[in-house]
Amino acid sequence: MKSKSIRAIYCDDIRLEIGGKQSYMGVYNTDLLAHAFPLQMPKFCAQVMLTLPTLEAPKNLRVLLLYNDQTLSEITLDEATLGSQLIPEPDPETLPEDQRLGINFSFVFAPLLIETASRIKLRAYIDGEEIKGNTLIIRSPTNEERIALNMP
Repeated sequence: MKSKSIRAIYCDDIRLEIGGKQSYMGVYNTDLLAHAFPLQMPKFCAQVMLTLPTLEAPKNLRVLLLYNDQTLSEITLDEATLGSQLIPEPDPETLPEDQRLGINFSFVFAPLLIETASRIKLRAYIDGEEIKGNTLIIRSPTNEERIALNMP
């Protein structure tokens, strides 16, 4: 059976396009390179995508975005809310144990002040079980990176 997973796209902005599409502007991979600290970001977003097996629909879900291990923001959903949003239409061509549930939502901060080199971590607690998501490392660039990226 496939496991649970959570991942975020960290970016400067999330825009809703015609037809319901989303566009992510200024996407960060694993690192956000800051020219100097403190760093005042006009806007910072995390588009969160949680997937889990259909046969393991949760009763409680808590998702946290942490800044240096302090809660920056969190979303908590109970069984009633989850039940109305999670259950997909059955896919007759996919075995029940291979079907997946998905939850997608955004954390948006405007502005966000980053005082010093730090980490933004994503965590989910599904019925009490911790699931670790990806981390964004916020740091100063090395001299080599400054040269390669034409940074001051």
